[in-house]
Amino acid sequence: MTVIPPVESSAFAEAMEPLRRQIVELQTLMLHPAGELAAQAESLAVPVSEEARPPGADHLVRQLMDASLDGIALTDRGLIVTGWNAAMTRIFGIDEKAALGLNLVDLLPFLRETGDDIHLFEALQGRTTTTEARPFHSALTGRQGRFDGRYSPLRDGSGAVAGCIAILRDASERHRSEELRRAMEERYRELFETPHEIVFTSDLEGNITALNKAGERITGY
Repeated sequence: MTVIPPVESSAFAEAMEPLRRQIVELQTLMLHPAGELAAQAESLAVPVSEEARPPGADHLVRQLMDASLDGIALTDRGLIVTGWNAAMTRIFGIDEKAALGLNLVDLLPFLRETGDDIHLFEALQGRTTTTEARPFHSALTGRQGRFDGRYSPLRDGSGAVAGCIAILRDASERHRSEELRRAMEERYRELFETPHEIVFTSDLEGNITALNKAGERITGY
């Protein structure tokens, strides 16, 4: 089996690390007694009312997940979905009730098609990896686009891997913008590097700022 190496220097990875860490910490809070819950929740700057103390610490995870614009799915060690935020529903068109209790790869088959399922198993081995601009297609909504993925282990109170956290960012608009930019650059290159005609650019004072190869050959400059 070929393992795809993690993308360490991704801006997406850096942006998602604090979110991943908070989810892990809040999941861990549910395994601690009330006193530790209050102290740790305070350190996370998350308000906890008297009514929300154990066993209701899971509402903190729920609030954190739904506040994210990126899709977040939590699974157990069998990749069965145990958490699903509103952004996952918005991006992929799958309701939380329909997602809970199903295998994540069966739910999102494009994870297998793109090879991102490997990263889920990497997370279950305790490793964090990221992928970028992977294609997706939602059979339920017909929507297709690109996503960035970050896959991390979800640990229990003892530090053992209890599942994984998948954070999926909709990168469709960014990918389209990059494709448009590349197309414009290629078109500009074709026009500017024409072998038969002089093409140049100038500033408002008439000073030449760029000259193509044909201009160099014809003018001698």
